[in-house]
Amino acid sequence: MRIAAAVVLIIAVGLALADLGAPSSTAVVPGSVGVEPMTDLERLPAEPDCDDLSEEDHCWPNYAFAPGVSIVAWVSVRNEGPAPVILDGVVAEWFDRPELMLYRPVRVIDGGDPIDPAGWQPTQTAWQPVSLSPNEQRMVGIEFRTSADLAAMCRHYSGGGGVGFGHAPLQWGVALATHVHELPLPFYVMAPTTTQCAEGRA
Repeated sequence: MRIAAAVVLIIAVGLALADLGAPSSTAVVPGSVGVEPMTDLERLPAEPDCDDLSEEDHCWPNYAFAPGVSIVAWVSVRNEGPAPVILDGVVAEWFDRPELMLYRPVRVIDGGDPIDPAGWQPTQTAWQPVSLSPNEQRMVGIEFRTSADLAAMCRHYSGGGGVGFGHAPLQWGVALATHVHELPLPFYVMAPTTTQCAEGRA
Protein backbone atom coordinates (compact mmCIF):
# COMPACT_ATOMS: atom_id res chain seq x y z
CA MET A 1 0.00 0.00 0.00
CA ARG A 2 2.82 2.41 0.88
CA ILE A 3 4.55 1.72 -2.45
CA ALA A 4 1.32 2.37 -4.38
CA ALA A 5 0.72 5.57 -2.46
CA ALA A 6 4.28 6.73 -3.14
CA VAL A 7 3.91 6.04 -6.86
CA VAL A 8 0.65 8.01 -6.94
CA LEU A 9 2.34 10.91 -5.12
CA ILE A 10 5.32 10.94 -7.51
CA ILE A 11 3.01 10.94 -10.52
CA ALA A 12 0.91 13.75 -9.05
CA VAL A 13 3.98 15.87 -8.28
CA GLY A 14 5.42 15.22 -11.74
CA LEU A 15 2.17 16.28 -13.43
CA ALA A 16 2.00 19.42 -11.30
CA LEU A 17 5.57 20.40 -12.19
CA ALA A 18 4.96 19.70 -15.86
CA ASP A 19 1.84 21.84 -15.75
CA LEU A 20 3.73 24.72 -14.12
CA GLY A 21 6.46 24.60 -16.72
CA ALA A 22 4.32 24.41 -19.85
CA PRO A 23 2.40 27.34 -21.31
CA SER A 24 -1.31 26.90 -21.83
CA SER A 25 -3.04 26.88 -25.21
CA THR A 26 -3.80 30.59 -24.71
CA ALA A 27 -0.14 31.67 -24.50
CA VAL A 28 -0.26 33.43 -27.90
CA VAL A 29 -2.85 36.20 -27.83
CA PRO A 30 -3.60 39.39 -29.80
CA GLY A 31 -0.93 42.04 -29.34
CA SER A 32 -1.35 45.71 -28.52
CA VAL A 33 -0.36 47.17 -31.91
CA GLY A 34 -2.91 47.74 -34.65
CA VAL A 35 -2.08 48.67 -38.25
CA GLU A 36 -4.49 49.04 -41.16
CA PRO A 37 -3.91 46.90 -44.26
CA MET A 38 -1.25 48.40 -46.53
CA THR A 39 -2.33 48.56 -50.16
CA ASP A 40 -2.80 50.75 -53.22
CA LEU A 41 -6.41 49.56 -53.48
CA GLU A 42 -8.96 52.31 -52.94
CA ARG A 43 -10.69 52.15 -49.57
CA LEU A 44 -14.41 52.70 -50.00
CA PRO A 45 -16.46 54.95 -47.68
CA ALA A 46 -17.78 53.24 -44.56
CA GLU A 47 -21.46 52.62 -43.95
CA PRO A 48 -23.18 55.49 -42.08
CA ASP A 49 -23.58 53.45 -38.87
CA CYS A 50 -19.95 52.24 -38.82
CA ASP A 51 -16.84 53.66 -37.21
CA ASP A 52 -13.17 52.67 -37.00
CA LEU A 53 -13.68 50.86 -33.68
CA SER A 54 -16.52 48.62 -34.85
CA GLU A 55 -15.88 44.86 -34.95
CA GLU A 56 -19.05 43.96 -36.84
CA ASP A 57 -18.58 42.17 -40.16
CA HIS A 58 -20.62 44.69 -42.14
CA CYS A 59 -18.38 47.47 -40.81
CA TRP A 60 -15.08 45.97 -41.92
CA PRO A 61 -13.11 48.18 -44.35
CA ASN A 62 -14.08 47.58 -47.98
CA TYR A 63 -11.51 47.95 -50.77
CA ALA A 64 -12.36 48.45 -54.43
CA PHE A 65 -11.04 45.75 -56.73
CA ALA A 66 -8.14 46.42 -59.10
CA PRO A 67 -6.26 43.67 -60.96
CA GLY A 68 -2.83 42.51 -59.77
CA VAL A 69 -2.54 44.64 -56.63
CA SER A 70 -0.91 43.66 -53.32
CA ILE A 71 -2.61 44.05 -49.96
CA VAL A 72 -0.75 43.28 -46.71
CA ALA A 73 -2.64 42.76 -43.46
CA TRP A 74 -0.45 43.32 -40.38
CA VAL A 75 -1.39 41.68 -37.08
CA SER A 76 0.49 41.78 -33.77
CA VAL A 77 0.62 38.81 -31.40
CA ARG A 78 1.99 38.53 -27.86
CA ASN A 79 3.24 35.60 -25.78
CA GLU A 80 1.33 35.65 -22.49
CA GLY A 81 2.70 32.30 -21.36
CA PRO A 82 5.46 31.60 -18.82
CA ALA A 83 7.95 30.16 -21.34
CA PRO A 84 9.21 30.94 -24.87
CA VAL A 85 7.11 29.65 -27.75
CA ILE A 86 7.92 29.09 -31.42
CA LEU A 87 5.80 30.88 -34.01
CA ASP A 88 5.88 28.49 -36.97
CA GLY A 89 3.87 30.61 -39.40
CA VAL A 90 0.49 30.29 -41.07
CA VAL A 91 -0.67 26.71 -41.69
CA ALA A 92 0.39 25.83 -45.24
CA GLU A 93 -2.94 24.30 -46.27
CA TRP A 94 -4.67 27.63 -45.67
CA PHE A 95 -3.00 28.99 -48.83
CA ASP A 96 -4.70 26.42 -51.08
CA ARG A 97 -7.44 28.43 -52.80
CA PRO A 98 -9.56 28.05 -55.94
CA GLU A 99 -8.24 29.80 -59.02
CA LEU A 100 -11.35 32.00 -59.41
CA MET A 101 -10.83 34.24 -56.40
CA LEU A 102 -10.80 38.03 -56.22
CA TYR A 103 -7.61 37.83 -54.18
CA ARG A 104 -5.43 35.09 -52.76
CA PRO A 105 -2.90 34.85 -49.92
CA VAL A 106 0.62 34.55 -51.30
CA ARG A 107 3.05 34.72 -48.36
CA VAL A 108 3.70 35.48 -44.69
CA ILE A 109 6.02 38.36 -43.72
CA ASP A 110 7.95 38.80 -40.46
CA GLY A 111 7.43 42.35 -39.25
CA GLY A 112 9.68 42.01 -36.20
CA ASP A 113 9.04 43.51 -32.78
CA PRO A 114 6.44 46.30 -33.01
CA ILE A 115 7.52 47.79 -29.66
CA ASP A 116 10.54 49.59 -31.08
CA PRO A 117 11.76 52.94 -29.69
CA ALA A 118 12.58 54.03 -33.24
CA GLY A 119 9.02 53.27 -34.35
CA TRP A 120 7.78 50.17 -36.12
CA GLN A 121 8.50 49.89 -39.84
CA PRO A 122 7.02 47.27 -42.18
CA THR A 123 9.49 44.84 -43.74
CA GLN A 124 9.61 42.46 -46.69
CA THR A 125 11.33 39.68 -44.73
CA ALA A 126 9.91 36.24 -45.55
CA TRP A 127 8.65 34.41 -42.48
CA GLN A 128 10.89 31.89 -40.73
CA PRO A 129 10.02 30.13 -37.45
CA VAL A 130 10.83 32.53 -34.64
CA SER A 131 11.05 32.24 -30.86
CA LEU A 132 8.81 34.56 -28.86
CA SER A 133 9.78 35.14 -25.22
CA PRO A 134 7.19 35.79 -22.48
CA ASN A 135 5.53 39.22 -22.91
CA GLU A 136 7.31 39.73 -26.26
CA GLN A 137 5.32 40.81 -29.31
CA ARG A 138 5.70 40.13 -33.03
CA MET A 139 4.16 41.62 -36.16
CA VAL A 140 2.87 39.05 -38.63
CA GLY A 141 2.10 40.17 -42.16
CA ILE A 142 -0.17 38.27 -44.55
CA GLU A 143 0.28 39.41 -48.15
CA PHE A 144 -2.55 38.92 -50.62
CA ARG A 145 -2.67 39.69 -54.33
CA THR A 146 -5.77 40.42 -56.34
CA SER A 147 -6.41 38.44 -59.51
CA ALA A 148 -4.80 39.83 -62.66
CA ASP A 149 -7.65 38.40 -64.78
CA LEU A 150 -10.29 41.14 -64.74
CA ALA A 151 -12.46 39.41 -67.36
CA ALA A 152 -12.65 36.20 -65.32
CA MET A 153 -13.49 38.14 -62.15
CA CYS A 154 -16.26 40.02 -63.98
CA ARG A 155 -17.78 36.74 -65.16
CA HIS A 156 -17.46 34.94 -61.83
CA TYR A 157 -18.56 37.80 -59.55
CA SER A 158 -21.27 39.27 -61.77
CA GLY A 159 -23.60 39.50 -58.77
CA GLY A 160 -21.33 41.91 -56.95
CA GLY A 161 -20.52 41.51 -53.26
CA GLY A 162 -17.11 41.08 -51.73
CA VAL A 163 -14.70 38.51 -50.30
CA GLY A 164 -13.22 38.41 -46.81
CA PHE A 165 -11.03 35.78 -45.16
CA GLY A 166 -11.88 36.59 -41.57
CA HIS A 167 -8.91 34.81 -39.97
CA ALA A 168 -5.62 33.10 -40.78
CA PRO A 169 -4.39 30.13 -38.67
CA LEU A 170 -1.02 30.97 -37.09
CA GLN A 171 0.60 27.80 -35.75
CA TRP A 172 2.74 28.03 -32.64
CA GLY A 173 4.22 25.48 -30.29
CA VAL A 174 6.29 24.64 -27.27
CA ALA A 175 8.10 21.34 -26.72
CA LEU A 176 6.07 18.78 -28.69
CA ALA A 177 2.72 20.54 -28.37
CA THR A 178 1.34 22.66 -31.21
CA HIS A 179 -1.55 25.12 -31.16
CA VAL A 180 -3.26 27.53 -33.52
CA HIS A 181 -4.02 31.22 -32.97
CA GLU A 182 -6.54 32.78 -35.36
CA LEU A 183 -5.07 35.98 -36.79
CA PRO A 184 -7.91 38.46 -37.50
CA LEU A 185 -8.20 39.69 -41.10
CA PRO A 186 -11.15 42.09 -40.85
CA PHE A 187 -11.50 43.54 -44.35
CA TYR A 188 -13.23 42.84 -47.66
CA VAL A 189 -12.16 43.23 -51.29
CA MET A 190 -15.22 44.06 -53.36
CA ALA A 191 -16.09 42.58 -56.76
CA PRO A 192 -15.35 44.61 -59.91
CA THR A 193 -17.99 47.21 -60.69
CA THR A 194 -20.05 47.18 -63.89
CA THR A 195 -18.03 50.20 -65.02
CA GLN A 196 -14.73 48.38 -64.50
CA CYS A 197 -16.03 45.35 -66.40
CA ALA A 198 -17.35 47.47 -69.28
CA GLU A 199 -14.03 49.32 -69.55
CA GLY A 200 -12.19 45.99 -69.49
CA ARG A 201 -14.22 44.79 -72.50
CA ALA A 202 -13.68 48.02 -74.44
